[in-house]
Amino acid sequence: IPGSTGVLAYTVNSGVDREIFTMNANGAGKKQLTDNNAVDDMPAWSADGAILAFTSDRREKDHYEIYTMNADGSGVQRLTSSQWDDNSPSFSPDGAKIVFASDRSSLFQVFVMNNDGSGQISLTGDDYFSGSPEWSPDGTRIVYASNQDGPLLDIYTMNADGSNKEKITDSDGHDFSPAWSPDGRQIVFTSLRDKARRVYVMDADGTGQKKLVTFYSDWPDWSPDGARIVFTRLEGNSATLFSSQAALAPGAARQFLAHGADADAEDNDRNLYTIKPDGSDLQPLTQTADTSEDRANWGPRPYT
Repeated sequence: IPGSTGVLAYTVNSGVDREIFTMNANGAGKKQLTDNNAVDDMPAWSADGAILAFTSDRREKDHYEIYTMNADGSGVQRLTSSQWDDNSPSFSPDGAKIVFASDRSSLFQVFVMNNDGSGQISLTGDDYFSGSPEWSPDGTRIVYASNQDGPLLDIYTMNADGSNKEKITDSDGHDFSPAWSPDGRQIVFTSLRDKARRVYVMDADGTGQKKLVTFYSDWPDWSPDGARIVFTRLEGNSATLFSSQAALAPGAARQFLAHGADADAEDNDRNLYTIKPDGSDLQPLTQTADTSEDRANWGPRPYT
Protein backbone atom coordinates (compact mmCIF):
# COMPACT_ATOMS: atom_id res chain seq x y z
CA ILE A 1 0.00 0.00 0.00
CA PRO A 2 1.57 3.34 -0.99
CA GLY A 3 2.70 5.34 2.03
CA SER A 4 2.33 2.39 4.40
CA THR A 5 6.03 1.79 4.98
CA GLY A 6 8.39 3.30 7.50
CA VAL A 7 7.96 4.68 10.99
CA LEU A 8 7.05 8.19 12.10
CA ALA A 9 8.80 10.06 14.88
CA TYR A 10 6.74 12.96 16.21
CA THR A 11 6.22 15.25 19.19
CA VAL A 12 3.43 14.97 21.76
CA ASN A 13 2.52 18.11 23.70
CA SER A 14 0.60 17.31 26.87
CA GLY A 15 0.45 20.93 28.00
CA VAL A 16 3.23 20.27 30.52
CA ASP A 17 6.15 19.34 28.28
CA ARG A 18 6.95 17.83 24.89
CA GLU A 19 8.02 14.23 24.39
CA ILE A 20 9.07 12.26 21.33
CA PHE A 21 7.08 9.23 20.22
CA THR A 22 7.17 6.83 17.27
CA MET A 23 4.34 4.98 15.54
CA ASN A 24 3.53 2.89 12.50
CA ALA A 25 2.55 4.56 9.27
CA ASN A 26 -1.09 3.62 9.95
CA GLY A 27 -1.09 5.32 13.36
CA ALA A 28 -0.78 2.10 15.39
CA GLY A 29 2.05 0.93 17.63
CA LYS A 30 2.73 4.18 19.46
CA LYS A 31 5.88 4.13 21.57
CA GLN A 32 7.23 6.88 23.85
CA LEU A 33 10.99 7.44 23.49
CA THR A 34 11.66 10.35 25.86
CA ASP A 35 10.26 11.03 29.32
CA ASN A 36 11.43 14.04 31.33
CA ASN A 37 10.33 17.47 32.52
CA ALA A 38 11.74 19.23 29.47
CA VAL A 39 10.96 19.98 25.85
CA ASP A 40 12.10 17.22 23.48
CA ASP A 41 11.21 18.20 19.95
CA MET A 42 11.92 18.23 16.20
CA PRO A 43 12.92 14.55 15.72
CA ALA A 44 14.78 13.65 12.52
CA TRP A 45 15.74 10.15 11.34
CA SER A 46 19.10 9.07 9.99
CA ALA A 47 18.86 7.52 6.52
CA ASP A 48 19.25 3.98 7.88
CA GLY A 49 16.56 4.49 10.53
CA ALA A 50 18.94 3.62 13.36
CA ILE A 51 19.36 7.07 14.95
CA LEU A 52 17.12 10.03 15.76
CA ALA A 53 18.45 13.56 16.13
CA PHE A 54 16.31 15.98 18.12
CA THR A 55 16.38 19.25 20.05
CA SER A 56 15.91 19.53 23.82
CA ASP A 57 16.22 21.99 26.69
CA ARG A 58 16.76 19.20 29.26
CA ARG A 59 20.17 20.55 30.32
CA GLU A 60 19.04 24.15 30.83
CA LYS A 61 15.46 25.37 30.40
CA ASP A 62 14.82 27.38 27.22
CA HIS A 63 18.34 26.71 25.90
CA TYR A 64 17.80 24.18 23.14
CA GLU A 65 20.59 21.88 22.03
CA ILE A 66 20.93 19.04 19.52
CA TYR A 67 20.90 15.46 20.80
CA THR A 68 20.87 12.01 19.22
CA MET A 69 19.45 8.72 20.44
CA ASN A 70 18.92 5.22 19.16
CA ALA A 71 15.64 4.36 17.45
CA ASP A 72 14.36 2.81 20.71
CA GLY A 73 15.20 5.90 22.78
CA SER A 74 18.40 4.56 24.32
CA GLY A 75 21.92 5.95 24.04
CA VAL A 76 21.10 9.66 24.30
CA GLN A 77 24.05 11.93 23.49
CA ARG A 78 24.28 15.72 23.49
CA LEU A 79 26.05 17.17 20.42
CA THR A 80 25.90 20.94 20.91
CA SER A 81 26.43 23.24 23.88
CA SER A 82 24.70 26.54 23.34
CA GLN A 83 23.18 29.25 25.49
CA TRP A 84 20.73 29.99 22.70
CA ASP A 85 18.62 27.80 20.41
CA ASP A 86 20.02 24.94 18.32
CA ASN A 87 17.22 23.20 16.42
CA SER A 88 15.94 21.60 13.20
CA PRO A 89 18.57 18.84 12.79
CA SER A 90 18.79 16.86 9.54
CA PHE A 91 21.19 14.01 8.78
CA SER A 92 23.22 13.81 5.59
CA PRO A 93 22.29 10.69 3.57
CA ASP A 94 25.48 8.90 4.62
CA GLY A 95 24.84 9.75 8.30
CA ALA A 96 28.24 11.38 8.71
CA LYS A 97 27.02 14.95 9.21
CA ILE A 98 24.07 16.88 10.63
CA VAL A 99 22.82 20.22 9.37
CA PHE A 100 20.93 22.38 11.87
CA ALA A 101 19.86 25.92 12.72
CA SER A 102 21.20 28.06 15.56
CA ASP A 103 20.82 31.64 16.75
CA ARG A 104 24.12 31.60 18.67
CA SER A 105 25.19 34.61 16.60
CA SER A 106 21.98 36.50 17.55
CA LEU A 107 20.35 35.73 14.17
CA PHE A 108 19.47 32.20 13.11
CA GLN A 109 21.98 30.65 10.73
CA VAL A 110 22.38 27.24 9.12
CA PHE A 111 25.26 25.19 10.58
CA VAL A 112 26.72 21.80 9.79
CA MET A 113 28.65 19.45 12.09
CA ASN A 114 29.93 15.90 12.23
CA ASN A 115 27.54 13.33 13.70
CA ASP A 116 29.47 13.39 16.99
CA GLY A 117 29.05 17.17 17.35
CA SER A 118 32.55 18.12 16.24
CA GLY A 119 33.48 20.48 13.42
CA GLN A 120 30.58 22.93 13.74
CA ILE A 121 30.67 25.58 10.98
CA SER A 122 28.19 28.10 9.62
CA LEU A 123 26.96 27.83 6.02
CA THR A 124 24.95 31.08 5.87
CA GLY A 125 25.60 34.75 6.62
CA ASP A 126 25.13 36.39 10.00
CA ASP A 127 23.28 39.46 8.70
CA TYR A 128 19.99 37.69 7.90
CA PHE A 129 17.81 34.87 9.25
CA SER A 130 18.24 31.31 7.93
CA GLY A 131 16.84 28.07 9.30
CA SER A 132 14.68 24.97 8.74
CA PRO A 133 17.46 23.17 6.83
CA GLU A 134 17.19 19.71 5.30
CA TRP A 135 19.70 17.66 3.33
CA SER A 136 18.80 16.52 -0.19
CA PRO A 137 18.51 12.75 -0.77
CA ASP A 138 21.66 12.69 -2.92
CA GLY A 139 23.65 14.67 -0.34
CA THR A 140 24.68 17.47 -2.69
CA ARG A 141 22.24 20.23 -1.69
CA ILE A 142 20.57 21.69 1.39
CA VAL A 143 17.16 23.34 1.31
CA TYR A 144 16.39 26.01 3.91
CA ALA A 145 14.31 29.11 4.66
CA SER A 146 15.87 32.58 4.71
CA ASN A 147 15.11 36.30 4.40
CA GLN A 148 18.52 37.07 2.88
CA ASP A 149 16.92 38.92 -0.05
CA GLY A 150 14.12 40.79 1.71
CA PRO A 151 11.85 41.04 4.76
CA LEU A 152 10.01 37.77 4.13
CA LEU A 153 11.24 34.21 4.46
CA ASP A 154 11.61 32.32 1.19
CA ILE A 155 12.86 28.84 0.29
CA TYR A 156 16.46 28.53 -0.89
CA THR A 157 18.82 25.72 -1.83
CA MET A 158 22.59 25.65 -1.59
CA ASN A 159 25.44 23.22 -2.07
CA ALA A 160 26.33 21.13 0.98
CA ASP A 161 29.37 23.37 1.57
CA GLY A 162 27.23 26.55 1.58
CA SER A 163 28.07 27.68 -1.96
CA ASN A 164 25.75 28.36 -4.91
CA LYS A 165 22.73 29.66 -2.98
CA GLU A 166 19.55 29.82 -5.09
CA LYS A 167 16.18 31.35 -4.19
CA ILE A 168 13.30 29.15 -5.37
CA THR A 169 10.20 30.86 -3.90
CA ASP A 170 9.17 34.51 -3.95
CA SER A 171 5.68 35.01 -2.53
CA ASP A 172 3.90 37.69 -0.53
CA GLY A 173 4.06 35.63 2.67
CA HIS A 174 6.67 33.68 4.60
CA ASP A 175 7.71 30.32 3.09
CA PHE A 176 9.46 27.91 5.48
CA SER A 177 9.74 24.31 6.80
CA PRO A 178 10.84 22.73 3.47
CA ALA A 179 11.37 18.97 2.96
CA TRP A 180 12.71 17.07 -0.05
CA SER A 181 10.81 14.21 -1.64
CA PRO A 182 12.73 10.88 -1.49
CA ASP A 183 13.64 11.13 -5.20
CA GLY A 184 14.78 14.75 -4.83
CA ARG A 185 12.40 15.99 -7.53
CA GLN A 186 9.95 17.89 -5.30
CA ILE A 187 9.92 19.99 -2.15
CA VAL A 188 7.00 20.33 0.26
CA PHE A 189 6.85 23.43 2.46
CA THR A 190 4.65 25.71 4.58
CA SER A 191 3.58 29.15 3.38
CA LEU A 192 1.78 32.15 4.87
CA ARG A 193 0.92 33.61 1.45
CA ASP A 194 -2.76 32.92 2.21
CA LYS A 195 -2.57 34.77 5.57
CA ALA A 196 -2.63 31.42 7.37
CA ARG A 197 -0.33 28.40 7.32
CA ARG A 198 -0.88 26.11 4.35
CA VAL A 199 1.18 23.22 2.99
CA TYR A 200 2.41 23.59 -0.59
CA VAL A 201 4.38 21.32 -2.91
CA MET A 202 6.63 22.35 -5.81
CA ASP A 203 9.29 21.01 -8.12
CA ALA A 204 12.82 21.18 -6.74
CA ASP A 205 13.61 24.21 -8.90
CA GLY A 206 10.65 26.16 -7.49
CA THR A 207 8.28 25.69 -10.42
CA GLY A 208 4.83 24.12 -10.27
CA GLN A 209 3.87 25.41 -6.81
CA LYS A 210 0.57 23.92 -5.63
CA LYS A 211 -1.43 24.32 -2.42
CA LEU A 212 -2.43 20.94 -0.96
CA VAL A 213 -5.06 21.91 1.64
CA THR A 214 -7.21 24.92 2.52
CA PHE A 215 -7.00 24.68 6.32
CA TYR A 216 -4.17 25.28 8.82
CA SER A 217 -1.33 22.92 7.98
CA ASP A 218 2.35 22.92 8.92
CA TRP A 219 5.51 20.81 9.39
CA PRO A 220 5.18 18.62 6.27
CA ASP A 221 7.34 15.59 5.48
CA TRP A 222 7.33 12.73 2.94
CA SER A 223 6.79 9.01 3.32
CA PRO A 224 9.87 6.92 2.42
CA ASP A 225 8.28 5.90 -0.89
CA GLY A 226 7.15 9.45 -1.73
CA ALA A 227 3.52 8.35 -2.00
CA ARG A 228 2.18 10.46 0.88
CA ILE A 229 2.92 13.60 2.88
CA VAL A 230 2.41 13.88 6.63
CA PHE A 231 1.66 17.25 8.23
CA THR A 232 0.25 18.90 11.34
CA ARG A 233 -3.33 20.16 11.31
CA LEU A 234 -4.66 22.61 13.87
CA GLU A 235 -8.22 21.46 14.55
CA GLY A 236 -11.02 24.00 14.40
CA ASN A 237 -11.11 27.41 12.79
CA SER A 238 -7.64 29.01 12.80
CA ALA A 239 -8.22 31.78 10.25
CA THR A 240 -8.48 34.57 12.81
CA LEU A 241 -5.63 33.29 14.94
CA PHE A 242 -3.08 33.43 12.14
CA SER A 243 -4.37 36.22 9.92
CA SER A 244 -2.21 38.78 11.74
CA GLN A 245 0.94 36.93 10.70
CA ALA A 246 0.61 37.76 7.00
CA ALA A 247 2.98 40.75 7.08
CA LEU A 248 5.76 40.71 9.67
CA ALA A 249 8.77 42.87 10.38
CA PRO A 250 12.08 41.22 9.42
CA GLY A 251 12.96 40.42 13.02
CA ALA A 252 9.74 38.46 13.48
CA ALA A 253 11.14 35.79 11.14
CA ARG A 254 12.64 34.31 14.30
CA GLN A 255 9.35 32.75 15.36
CA PHE A 256 9.26 30.61 12.21
CA LEU A 257 12.82 29.33 12.63
CA ALA A 258 12.93 28.81 16.40
CA HIS A 259 11.70 25.90 18.45
CA GLY A 260 8.60 27.74 19.63
CA ALA A 261 7.32 28.64 16.17
CA ASP A 262 3.70 28.82 17.28
CA ALA A 263 3.84 30.27 20.77
CA ASP A 264 0.33 31.65 20.36
CA ALA A 265 -1.09 28.23 19.50
CA GLU A 266 0.90 25.80 21.62
CA ASP A 267 -2.13 24.76 23.67
CA ASN A 268 -4.44 24.24 20.71
CA ASP A 269 -5.49 20.79 19.57
CA ARG A 270 -3.21 19.48 16.82
CA ASN A 271 -3.27 16.19 14.99
CA LEU A 272 -1.26 14.50 12.26
CA TYR A 273 -2.77 13.88 8.83
CA THR A 274 -1.46 12.39 5.61
CA ILE A 275 -2.30 13.26 2.01
CA LYS A 276 -1.14 12.34 -1.47
CA PRO A 277 1.24 14.80 -3.17
CA ASP A 278 -1.52 15.73 -5.62
CA GLY A 279 -3.75 16.89 -2.73
CA SER A 280 -6.13 13.93 -2.77
CA ASP A 281 -7.02 11.27 -0.20
CA LEU A 282 -6.71 13.24 3.04
CA GLN A 283 -6.49 10.82 5.98
CA PRO A 284 -6.25 11.46 9.77
CA LEU A 285 -3.34 9.74 11.48
CA THR A 286 -3.97 10.81 15.07
CA GLN A 287 -7.24 11.96 16.66
CA THR A 288 -6.76 13.01 20.28
CA ALA A 289 -8.37 15.84 22.21
CA ASP A 290 -6.27 15.94 25.37
CA THR A 291 -2.83 16.15 23.70
CA SER A 292 -1.37 17.65 20.54
CA GLU A 293 0.70 15.60 18.09
CA ASP A 294 2.82 17.41 15.54
CA ARG A 295 6.24 17.89 13.87
CA ALA A 296 6.43 14.40 12.41
CA ASN A 297 9.43 13.02 10.54
CA TRP A 298 8.77 9.90 8.46
CA GLY A 299 11.56 7.34 8.86
CA PRO A 300 12.82 4.88 6.25
CA ARG A 301 12.21 1.49 7.84
CA PRO A 302 9.29 -0.60 9.12
CA TYR A 303 8.46 -0.19 12.79
CA THR A 304 9.49 -3.13 14.99
